[in-house]
Amino acid sequence: VEPRDINVTVTELNNTKGNTTLNITLEDPSTGEPLNGTVIVTLPNGTEVPVEVTNGSAVVPVDIPVPGGDVNVTFPTDGTYEGYNTTIPVVVNPRDSSINATVSNNTAGNVTVDVEIVDPVTGEPITEGFVNVTVGDETVGRVPVGPDGKATIPVDIQTNGTYSLVANYEGTENYTSSSYPLDNVEIVGRSSNITVTVENDTYGNTTINITLVDPTTNETFNGTVNITL
Repeated sequence: VEPRDINVTVTELNNTKGNTTLNITLEDPSTGEPLNGTVIVTLPNGTEVPVEVTNGSAVVPVDIPVPGGDVNVTFPTDGTYEGYNTTIPVVVNPRDSSINATVSNNTAGNVTVDVEIVDPVTGEPITEGFVNVTVGDETVGRVPVGPDGKATIPVDIQTNGTYSLVANYEGTENYTSSSYPLDNVEIVGRSSNITVTVENDTYGNTTINITLVDPTTNETFNGTVNITL
């Protein structure tokens, strides 16, 4: 007695990394009846996964990295039905990302932006890749994402004024890029301390010493002062 033919159909239901699934169906082509059986799914890395098909259908999650690869599905002959083998290309796309940002310091020369990057589907932190801040087409700060999905980005803005910033997650092979606009950010000038000491109090030769200090860094800086007698 010759084994009967069998139809094996494999379709990709979801092609997102970490959520890639295949639908496998078994059918008797003569009767159209769904069939039970075991198929072997071979992943691109060579891993073989046995899958039980019940009532003609099975949904199979598969762990395949981006960008995907060929998946082979084999139905070994069971004496009643002929063996069947098929290969389909499976495309795996990166997962979406979401970035949130706030300006944590708006002082010129000491501007910082705090960011948090998460997977919008799972809510889990994304812990890979880089984030940057741009003003127009210029990148003014860039750091790696921390192990908690957060980062503080030092921003190179030295002059006070109103700026439109954009915080950007650059994306990776596994995650798409995303951005968060920070419009109308007021950057204010830094505080300063001035110290004046009399160096010479002799009539006709009076001199004073003036020191300008940034109280945040305790560094001296250059500038112009007005002296009123």
